[in-house]
Amino acid sequence: MEVESAKRLLGNATTSLAAANRALTALASPETRDRPSSAALLARAFHRKAAALGALGDSVEAVRVYRSGLAACGGAAPALAAALRLTLENLPASWHAAYWCGRIEAGQGPAPFSSRDGRRLAGIPPDARLAPGELRAALERVLATRRDVADEAADLLCQTWSRGRKQPGRAELSYLRGAAYLEAGDAGQALRDARCAIVFGPRAGPAAEERTPEADAGDAGEEGWGAASPWLTAARSSLWPAALGLLGAAYEATGDNVRALLLACLAAEGAGGHEREGSDEGAGGACPEVPAVVGSSAKGAVCGGPEEGQDGGGLESGQQEESVHEAARRRLLRRVPEECVAAVRARGSAGLLALLSAAHTQAKPEVLRRRPKYYYYYEWMKKRILEQARPLGSRRGEGSRYPALPEPVMDKLLTLDANELDLVLQYPQATRQMVDNLLGVLETRGSAALETYRVPLLSWEEVKALKGPGTVGLALGSSADAPPTPPKLHGRAAAQPLAVEAGEGGAALASEMPGDEWSPPAVGTGAPFFEELD
Repeated sequence: MEVESAKRLLGNATTSLAAANRALTALASPETRDRPSSAALLARAFHRKAAALGALGDSVEAVRVYRSGLAACGGAAPALAAALRLTLENLPASWHAAYWCGRIEAGQGPAPFSSRDGRRLAGIPPDARLAPGELRAALERVLATRRDVADEAADLLCQTWSRGRKQPGRAELSYLRGAAYLEAGDAGQALRDARCAIVFGPRAGPAAEERTPEADAGDAGEEGWGAASPWLTAARSSLWPAALGLLGAAYEATGDNVRALLLACLAAEGAGGHEREGSDEGAGGACPEVPAVVGSSAKGAVCGGPEEGQDGGGLESGQQEESVHEAARRRLLRRVPEECVAAVRARGSAGLLALLSAAHTQAKPEVLRRRPKYYYYYEWMKKRILEQARPLGSRRGEGSRYPALPEPVMDKLLTLDANELDLVLQYPQATRQMVDNLLGVLETRGSAALETYRVPLLSWEEVKALKGPGTVGLALGSSADAPPTPPKLHGRAAAQPLAVEAGEGGAALASEMPGDEWSPPAVGTGAPFFEELD
């Protein structure tokens, strides 16, 4: 068949190109289109045509043929994607810069229903926007000098076409525009584009976004360190190390080395911790003539880019990214405080995030800190318990002191009814007796038995014994040292005594209530009840 003829004539590029064209024409006929092997033969024919064009030095046309082949095969030819990725490496940086510049200009153009917004990208004010020529020059410089950015751009382009999409998405355009503006010296715009790329790029599922206790210590806005920070939440769950590296480089350009170090750690851990899917067998299944291992970067193109949950690069690109991020992390470790260096060396990005989150929480006023339910009540009661139970009584020896009670004992005390606990804490002796009782249960039976232990509460007789020998009543909320003040009704003291103590100078607090019946003054006493009306 014509495909085999093109394979035999591969040494002669012109003849091979003609044979491949005849094969494509034959495969387009209705009688051969429905054959089971037509898809594999079609992929071979497109590959032979593109290979012949590449041998003739027309790499741009070869890329167009590969793109047409991917569209004709419906994305079911991973070998064509691998070969396309290899061909993209032969194109100069100027071609890639021109392509991405055109897509970026189209993406940031006015939207049809809102001229303030772009079609795919957020708009940039005219005074801060780069002209098309300046944008293209910046892209060409960064693609020519940064091998990791060039590989990422080629991977993103191959991934876009292999999935049947005509244009790159918002995440890809934001990444390349941010790299261009960072090269041009506009770190602020690079920050915004890198954040957009991370948010709209590949991210892990809910399991990877679980909040950690260290991160729950803080809560912040966009620029904060807490777990609720939108950019930080997206960065922690991002599976795109290149975008994390771009955001870290933008922060480094603004002088924020600590935040740049955190992103460099996340990028280095992500580049080394996520395995690429795909296999060499898949690369050679549809087109056996293409070598099974056509290149590590091409394998990344077969595996898919950011929208598939991958980082968009192949093995070589991933290793290069890891080395770039590791170099950035080593460089930034020399520019941050010692406590940040110790946290990174101990626990990596998690340790640094915990340190920064705690520092951010400490810097906030108490009214803005996130606290659990009943936090202030528990803290107040803990303070009162420790003050009352510091000398723990005869079981521990008089005068013995403990810096804190065991946690099960403190939890048991805090689970008591608030009124009962407040009554006990009014008397240091009762507090010490209850603490000694709970400590004995903890030592003899264990913490499990302490949880179900029923704490004996104070009886009325115990309260009278603690308060004094003359106590005949107890006012609700009254002090342990002073008698309560009786309420006043109609400006006079009430007759009902709430607490009566006999002792030195302890006169009974009693007064009569005003009479229930009231009668007007007698007539003729000089105090008329009603004024006469004229």
